[in-house]
Amino acid sequence: MSQRILIACSAGVFLSAGLVFLIQPLFARLLLPEFGGSPSVWNTCTVFFQTTLLLGYCYTWLSTKWLSPKKQIVVHCSLLLLTLVQLPVGLRFLEADTASTSPALRLLVMLTLSIGGPYFAVSTTTPLLQHWFSGSRHQLARDPYFFYSISNCGSILGLLVYPFVVERLFDLGAQGLIWSVGYGTLVGLTILCGILTACELRPSVAASLIGDSDQVPVDDVNTAEPALAHRPMTRLRRLRWVVLALVPSAMMLAVTTRITTDVAAVPLLWVLPLVAYLATYINAFARRPLLKFDRLLPILFPALMVAAWMSLAGPGSQLRAVVEISLFLICGIILHGELAADRPSTEYLTEYYFWMALGGCLGGTLVGIIAPAVFPSYVEFPLILVLAALTQQECPTVSTSRLYRACRIVGTVVLCGTAMIACFVHVWASSLATTSQFVGFAALGVFFLMNNSRGIALALALVMIPPAILPDTNSLARKRTFFGVHEVTYEEDTEIGLRVHLLAHGTTIHGEQVVKPEELRCIPRTYYVSTGPIGEALTLAAADQKARHVALIGLGSGALMTYSKVGDQFDFFEIDSAVRDIAEDPELFTYLSCGEGKQRVIIGDGRLKLAEANEGTYDVIVLDAFGSDSIPIHLLTADALDIFMSRLKSDGTLIIHISNRHLDLEPVAGRYAAERNLPALAAMKAATTELEQAQGQRPTHAVVISKSKEFISQLRQRDGWYEPRGNTSLWTDSHSSILDVLKF
Repeated sequence: MSQRILIACSAGVFLSAGLVFLIQPLFARLLLPEFGGSPSVWNTCTVFFQTTLLLGYCYTWLSTKWLSPKKQIVVHCSLLLLTLVQLPVGLRFLEADTASTSPALRLLVMLTLSIGGPYFAVSTTTPLLQHWFSGSRHQLARDPYFFYSISNCGSILGLLVYPFVVERLFDLGAQGLIWSVGYGTLVGLTILCGILTACELRPSVAASLIGDSDQVPVDDVNTAEPALAHRPMTRLRRLRWVVLALVPSAMMLAVTTRITTDVAAVPLLWVLPLVAYLATYINAFARRPLLKFDRLLPILFPALMVAAWMSLAGPGSQLRAVVEISLFLICGIILHGELAADRPSTEYLTEYYFWMALGGCLGGTLVGIIAPAVFPSYVEFPLILVLAALTQQECPTVSTSRLYRACRIVGTVVLCGTAMIACFVHVWASSLATTSQFVGFAALGVFFLMNNSRGIALALALVMIPPAILPDTNSLARKRTFFGVHEVTYEEDTEIGLRVHLLAHGTTIHGEQVVKPEELRCIPRTYYVSTGPIGEALTLAAADQKARHVALIGLGSGALMTYSKVGDQFDFFEIDSAVRDIAEDPELFTYLSCGEGKQRVIIGDGRLKLAEANEGTYDVIVLDAFGSDSIPIHLLTADALDIFMSRLKSDGTLIIHISNRHLDLEPVAGRYAAERNLPALAAMKAATTELEQAQGQRPTHAVVISKSKEFISQLRQRDGWYEPRGNTSLWTDSHSSILDVLKF
């Protein structure tokens, strides 16, 4: 009987964790066509999932505290059966809420009505089944925390299965059905666990499991960890649990933001830090950890120093990304290891998981919601490193031998000396940030030699935080929103009187304008030069001299306005108001005043706004709405492209800018054109002449789909145009896969 309880509880914990990581991307995909690609949608979903998870853990804690084991089993099994009425999962009550004045509130209500019950029930499974198992007669019942490793294994599997298997093979309707079947199986497993537990309860467990912790029989104490069982439950201990869970959670999101912005904005790259994060939990709570956290403690502060040194490297450094990911792994193993080592006896199991969940929720909220609203740049990663240093009361060492001390001294001198020399060289640029780094590195070396952990934390703050907050000497403007950090910088050559302003999102340039000499201001640059694919298509579309109504999804610096002629109306659809503010600031860019036609900037998701327009409104639609190198999938599905094509006139043209370092999007557009029997051409052009090089032309890839065969025929006569490839499946709102278009 005891072995059956172990198997049933293990299966339930594993399945529930997998279901948690399947439902989140599934519902995010379901919501995109209705709510658009605004990050506020993703952030609201994140708040819902994290809050529901926290409420689930709170329910588990309070129910096991106030109810006897058998009553608690009956109550929870009844709750599970009630949640079955929300199956199969899918969007519900969408039409009834369309008049809501608060999209965020409407979204939260929809999520609650659609999956609130099942997700709440799934979130309770891991701590609840551990609690039930701890009351059984199984020999492992005295230390059931190994289930948390099983749970995180299920999380990793669910995380990887969705993009690599489920999303590629099934549409959204089938995905919802698969999840519903899995949830029904989980309900059955949980009820089975409840029945087996009720039959197996140890007689002495009844009192201890309902909160009478002062009267726990000696033979029922967690003898596997006697020191932990008898440690007093204080506010400070609970606060430490929260902090030890908060730091790795926040660091995971901060690392994800850094590497997707600085190195490669490849969709799905966020999976790697999350898998690493879950792996550190698996290691910490395993019965035999692969890496014991106390063995890594001595390298924590040296690793922090290396990360501080690598902060001197500019954005986009792959070595810097490797160092930060390595440091994240070290911190995760150490802090989660300390968290697992401080786990209490089983009567506090559900409370312990509640405080862990609170820490994880706070970490995600701080980095995912608060940081973008408060900080001007990606300063949260340095702050989290400082907090990680503060969690250690002293600098641990593996040895006090002379050899170890000598190695530490030499390493400190080499590391800090090199960094200080680099800082000193740049101090003459009168940069407060580099001066702060110079002082910080000097203090870092001193405090490290003194084994002063608080001093090291302070020195880290001096080294890493000012450069993240203070703008560079060539920075003109920096704005951060939920969509990322937009920064305008300048490059200048005083000898020839040239000054260029550049708009960057992450490491990708999205706009560039010559402001001196003035006669070059209205000449478009980078992707939008007249000899590039976009410039050629727009120029040809104006060949008949008639006034055009053009929709442009994505504003950037407004360079495409230079193609407007007298009588034209250019409507720019921009989701981020900060980009509009930058493009309309004459001290930064003046492209919007360069064109001869009229223009207006409409704030909102391009797909949703165009869906509100009348059919046959536009002569040309330009789709150029990619942030950094990431793509909003909901703008490239057949459902979205059908909307765009329906808003075109009978001879209208759709121009899709698909330049991307990591994704080959030509087959997506090509397959759509083939499926709809629409004439289409593609082109990939780079600078080949001195003029194009002087204009900063970048390799530009575009696909043109038109209702006019004559227009396509004329475009085909120009060099470099060819029929687009369509060697991928048709992307729809219910089925698409980034993996099919990754560049290897």
